[in-house]
Amino acid sequence: QAAEYCPDARTFEVAENLERYTQRPPQTAQDDVTIGWLGSPSTEKYLHLLAPVFCEIAKKYPGVKLKVVGGGSFSSEDIAVEHVTWNMDTEVAQLHTFDIGIMPLPEEEWSLGKSGGKARTYMAVGLPVVATGIGYNCQLIEDGQTGFLVKDHADWVNTLSRLIEDHTLRQSIGAAARADVAERFALTRLGPQFVAILREVAGCA
Repeated sequence: QAAEYCPDARTFEVAENLERYTQRPPQTAQDDVTIGWLGSPSTEKYLHLLAPVFCEIAKKYPGVKLKVVGGGSFSSEDIAVEHVTWNMDTEVAQLHTFDIGIMPLPEEEWSLGKSGGKARTYMAVGLPVVATGIGYNCQLIEDGQTGFLVKDHADWVNTLSRLIEDHTLRQSIGAAARADVAERFALTRLGPQFVAILREVAGCA
């Protein structure tokens, strides 16, 4: 859209600092799998989209829990929910307690403008991500290779079930996700590009 108004418009991807977002420890086989969501109070409402999914997952896997970092209000009668206040100093440690990262979004125009930041952060620490297949998520995630793109209730339940049951799959998808972030979004790669753009603009002023 910017190119309609400026012939020299460019897209600059959001970078991830992989020195900060370190690799999550290896996945292990366990019954108490943690589905994690990282965000803010303003976007926590999207978790309600998955209320029926959490109900079905909790019935199939009683040991599974949902950890919400940065929200504070979401509750469920079906799945155990743990709330943790977001903090810069503990953010990465909390991400390391997730086994699966989720990014539900509504099917609306607003979602088309989302940058995939939540999913990319999960990927950066080596987590398998399950995200609504809309907007930029479809460019960010290679479905079945670096994460999973889902559209409806059945997709969510089936994909989460696969990951809950198969810690090897969680490990392999998470590793592929982190490698993809390192290749496409690493700060060490994109940082110099951003500096070059700023210098070019400053030189044209």
